[in-house]
Amino acid sequence: MATVFPQKNEDGKVNGYQAKVRLKGCPQTSKVFRSKRDAQEWATCSGLQSKTACSQSMGFFGSH
Repeated sequence: MATVFPQKNEDGKVNGYQAKVRLKGCPQTSKVFRSKRDAQEWATCSGLQSKTACSQSMGFFGSH
């Protein structure tokens, strides 16, 4: 699952976006971007790559 959170400075203004990818049985990954669009694109690609890596190394996805 991918989620994008706004990162705010001391004044409460958004100065970036943090993308987090969490998949059961896989380590959580995150990265900060200046634009929301970049964060969403990274989260989508990273989520797919993580799912593929976990399925190959641990056999979680598609084994049921």
